[in-house]
Amino acid sequence: MRENKSPLTVSQALKVYTGSGITITILVLAAYECIFYVGAYASMALVIALSDGTSFLEAIANIAETPAGDCIMAFAPALINCLILLVPNDRNAPRGKLFRTFKGGFDTFRKSRVGIYVSAALAALIFSLFALLLDITGLAKVQNSIFAETAVFVSSLSALGAGTLTLLIRSDTARGFISVIVCFAVNAGVAIALNILTTLNGSILPHIVVGIIGAVISVIAAKAYLSYYKKNLWDS
Repeated sequence: MRENKSPLTVSQALKVYTGSGITITILVLAAYECIFYVGAYASMALVIALSDGTSFLEAIANIAETPAGDCIMAFAPALINCLILLVPNDRNAPRGKLFRTFKGGFDTFRKSRVGIYVSAALAALIFSLFALLLDITGLAKVQNSIFAETAVFVSSLSALGAGTLTLLIRSDTARGFISVIVCFAVNAGVAIALNILTTLNGSILPHIVVGIIGAVISVIAAKAYLSYYKKNLWDS
């Protein structure tokens, strides 16, 4: 029997599951990432200023001479990716049974997941542009400038795909623990690797290649997860 198609749009389906449409979700996720980054960067600058006996602005200049700022950028989207990917939608989760009664059934759930991936990707893009703006204006400078912001964006795509694959783990405890490690490790690891390549050759080509690979992996992982979820968790 053919699965009923949902009459809802991706944004409407996302709102069913999260309470917010895609535009609001993107802006909220991006805002959290920006706030996290500003807080982390300012805290690091303050610690440097106090330990070295320099001014806050001098501390910012010191950060720009090291890869420290480039690295902490990657943790903002990694944190958000963990939170949104691990939202429970099992039957025994809060409102889990209610979700399964909505018109369109599993297709509504599928569209909501599409909305989550789109929101996460665009939020990471907005965050990267925000970080670039802070870098250009000198408010939060980083060592590799636009290369670092691009690295954060493309690494977040890779982390989305890798994090999605961990959702295939049946144990709630193991899934949560491993997902957090994978999202942070991939997001930070890929970003750091790209920054090292930038230092060596100053080329944007590795970023483009990693971005394409990350996007492909995310699509494949999302399809694998939805197939697994429908077969093993939707009715269980």
